[in-house]
Amino acid sequence: MALPELLLPPTLPDFKAAGHTATPEPLYGAVERQGGTERRRRLYTSTPRRLQAQLEVTQAQLEIFVDWHENTLKAGSEPFTAKVAKVGAGVEYWEAHCLSFTVDHQEGSTHLISLELRLKGTPSDSLPTLSSLGAEFLAGLGVQLEGGYAYGLSADFSAGLAVLVNEGAALSAEFLARLDTETSGALANPSLLAEFAAALDCYSIVGSSAALAAEFSAGLDAYTLDVPALTAEFAAALDCSTTASSSLGYRNPAAVFVYADYAPFKQNVTAELRLLPTGAVYTKEHTLAYALVDYFYSPATAGVAAGRWVKAALDSGDASALSPAVGVSRQFNTTDAISWVMTASWLDPNVTQSATLTILVANDPDFLDVVSTFTATIEAVHLGT
Repeated sequence: MALPELLLPPTLPDFKAAGHTATPEPLYGAVERQGGTERRRRLYTSTPRRLQAQLEVTQAQLEIFVDWHENTLKAGSEPFTAKVAKVGAGVEYWEAHCLSFTVDHQEGSTHLISLELRLKGTPSDSLPTLSSLGAEFLAGLGVQLEGGYAYGLSADFSAGLAVLVNEGAALSAEFLARLDTETSGALANPSLLAEFAAALDCYSIVGSSAALAAEFSAGLDAYTLDVPALTAEFAAALDCSTTASSSLGYRNPAAVFVYADYAPFKQNVTAELRLLPTGAVYTKEHTLAYALVDYFYSPATAGVAAGRWVKAALDSGDASALSPAVGVSRQFNTTDAISWVMTASWLDPNVTQSATLTILVANDPDFLDVVSTFTATIEAVHLGT
């Protein structure tokens, strides 16, 4: 039997090894009869298991889990595929139902989710094949002209499908558009126009050799009783590019340099390095706008860094005018940016405040699991009045 295509959200960790126990359920049970007394009958084809499992999560991951349970799983009524440790080495995948869960709010920044799952059927050594992804779209334009009026007929149509998948699943798009026009009289140079655009974008974070296909068909038919000008133009293109897997997901940006100088009267000058939870890296030179310079996660994804930890370490220079101080660990939430600001005081003109930092992004507050690292030089100087 095929495994469900629903999985735990990719931003959640695997089940903890501790407290990870499975107990077989009874294969036979008492079944009431319409008449007479109840009797024991076989309840299942194969014996289900009750699994006690735990997830250690951040606040952001807890919110993702609750949303997934309540909406995607419909409060536990939908089955999903669970990754479970084997007896011995390795893992296996089961069809699972979430019977209940509780949350233990621990000291610090993590929480412990304890789940009771029912595992059904037989396990698999591999994840399910993701196939049930599709979109259908229908649009029509019908026009009827009576009499010799030189009306213009036009239709503009565009459609796009953007998909982000965690496995190398097959992805295809078929698109059909048609514009039919009939005139019952002699029209003076009637205008028949059809414009068509379709786009298919695919990012595969994990997996290789995913099938990608696009089929395209469009037609323009015209019937006329006279001989007005009739033209049809058609163009279709399929562009495909692949990027090495090392540039997808968390990555190490190039070295960043941000420099600010200014000469305001009695006003400090600032240079800022700014990281967004989307994976984007920005710089800002005093009064200028923020400028995008690189990514520590590609492709940029809303809230992808939520729950990750960030800090700066001093490589060289003087960080006394930097805020916050180097070595301070901070955690991303789903929306707010994390910044470092170098300040040059108007009381100390023509003195450059400069520091070269190593920026670290990690999965844990102890920075044992660093997922991205890069250097950044931040300089600011007040030019006097």
